[in-house]
Amino acid sequence: MSMSEDTPPPPEPLPDTELQERVERLRLLSERVKARRDLWASWDLEMRIIRQEQAWRRGQQIQRAGLLPPRQE
Repeated sequence: MSMSEDTPPPPEPLPDTELQERVERLRLLSERVKARRDLWASWDLEMRIIRQEQAWRRGQQIQRAGLLPPRQE
């Protein structure tokens, strides 16, 4: 079986320390990605809450101005 000239040779196995360093870097990167995703999720939730509060305040202002009838409960 002959190798074609454009096929690269198989990679040399990495020494254990280098392999462990790469695994550690990937683990840290994965943690950063998760933290960033959590941050965006909390920011999104905070923005939804702010929008709901603003809508509630607008409704209260309109109701106080007499433009809406009071709520029937």
